Amino acid sequence: GANAPAPWLAWAPYYWADGIEPRSDGLIWECSDYEEDGGGFHHSESGKLKETDMLFDFLYNHESSSSWFRSTSGCTFSPVSVTESDADKDVQL
Repeated sequence: GANAPAPWLAWAPYYWADGIEPRSDGLIWECSDYEEDGGGFHHSESGKLKETDMLFDFLYNHESSSSWFRSTSGCTFSPVSVTESDADKDVQL
């Protein structure tokens, strides 16, 4: 129904790779994919582009997301405002 609680659902590609040792699909993460002062966590522009391309490809092609990601039905989302005091509350859609 309209006020039923819903779990948080998230979709994403598998980003892990062992640095410059390619995984089976060839993905590697080079030092240049990270900011010099990012602690090995914050992506450089090349890393952001790589991650963005992977996410787009996943959403466009994966069976769990392609139907709504490719949709041209004009679906809309209602804006939600969250304040710091809401941080520990359950979200209901």
